[in-house]
Amino acid sequence: MQKIFIVLFSLSAFGGYAQSKAEKLFQTKKWSQLVDLKGEAKRLSGKDIYRIGQGCMKEEQDTAAIRMFRMAIKKGYKTGDLYYNLGICYNQVELYPEAVYALNNALYLVPDRKIYLLEKGASFFSMNELDSALATYQYVQKGYPKNQFSAYMVCLVMHEQEKLNQCLKCYYGSLQKYKDHNKFYRMSLESIVRLEWHNNKRLDKAETGVKKLMAAYPSNFEYSMWLTQLYHEQNLFEKAKPVVLSINNAYSDQKLSNKYYEKGNFLVDAFESEFFYIESYQWFRPEKKNIYYTIFLFSPLNHNPNGKFIVQKTSVGYTLFNQKPNDFVEVEKELTYENAKFSVIEFFQQKAANTGIDSNTQNNE
Repeated sequence: MQKIFIVLFSLSAFGGYAQSKAEKLFQTKKWSQLVDLKGEAKRLSGKDIYRIGQGCMKEEQDTAAIRMFRMAIKKGYKTGDLYYNLGICYNQVELYPEAVYALNNALYLVPDRKIYLLEKGASFFSMNELDSALATYQYVQKGYPKNQFSAYMVCLVMHEQEKLNQCLKCYYGSLQKYKDHNKFYRMSLESIVRLEWHNNKRLDKAETGVKKLMAAYPSNFEYSMWLTQLYHEQNLFEKAKPVVLSINNAYSDQKLSNKYYEKGNFLVDAFESEFFYIESYQWFRPEKKNIYYTIFLFSPLNHNPNGKFIVQKTSVGYTLFNQKPNDFVEVEKELTYENAKFSVIEFFQQKAANTGIDSNTQNNE
C-alpha cells in the first residue's frame, strides 16, 4: 500500500511540474517558449494544452492554436474562454460557421458575456449573414447599452443592408454615446456626411457634418478638402478660397500627411458635365512646372479615363492643355478654379457644336 502511494505521489508531482512549466511560461509571457511545448502536448493536462494554444495565438499561429484548443477539449478541459479563443482563431482563418459554433458553446457555458457576443456578431458580419449580425449587436445593445462598439456596428450593418434612412438615423442617434471624439464618433460622422452628401443631396447637412469633423480633428486636413469639394460643387468659389488657402499653408508648414507630399495635389471637385465626369485637383506647389490644376476627364458611361487637362499659367492668363487630343485653349482670364472649371465645360460645348457630335457619340469616343 505504501509503494502504491509513493508511485501515485510521483506521478502527481511530475504532472504538477509539467503544468506549472506551461503556466509559468504563460504568466511570464514567454510565448515562443510556450509554443515550443507543442510536441509535449499529448502528455500534458487540458489546461496546459490550452495555455500552449494561447501562446500560439500570441505568435499568430492560428491553425496551431485551433489544434491545441481542440486537443484540450478532448482532454476534458472546456471553459467559456477556451471556446471564445477557438472562435477568434476560426474567424482569423475565415472558418466562420465553425467560429459561430465555438462561440455558441462559449455562451452556453457563460451566458450573455459581452465579448463572446461581440465576436459572434463579427463572425456573422464577416460571412455576410447581416440579419444575424444585426440581431446579435442589437442584443448586445439591449444588455449593454453603453457599449460603443455594438452601437456603431448596429448602424454599420444597417448601412451594409442599404437601409439608408434607418442607418442615417442610427448614426445621428449614436453620436452622443461616443466620448472624446473617438474612432466611433469619427466613423459615424463620416458616414453621416457621405449619406447626406451623396445619397440625400442635403449639402447643408453634409457641410455641418464636415465642419464638426474639422472642429473635432483639426490636424486632419482631409476634412478641409471635403469642405472645398462641397463648396465647389455648389459653385461657392469665394467660400472655398480661404479653405484652400489654409490647406496650402498647412502644406508649407509640413502639417499634412505624407501621401499629400508624395502626390503634391488634392481633389477639389468632382462633377458631371454634359460630356464627361470630371475630377479636378489643385497642386500644393504652384512652382512645379507652373501647374495649378489637373482636371481628369472620365467617360460618364463607365468612368474610364478619357483625357486630362493641365492648367498652366501664362502671361495673358492661363492655358488649358488637353493631353489626349493635343488641344490648347488660351484663356485671357485670371487663373482661378472658377474660371478653369467653366472654361473646360465651355471647351467641350464649343467642340460639340463645331463638330456636330452629340453627347452619346462623345461619350463613346
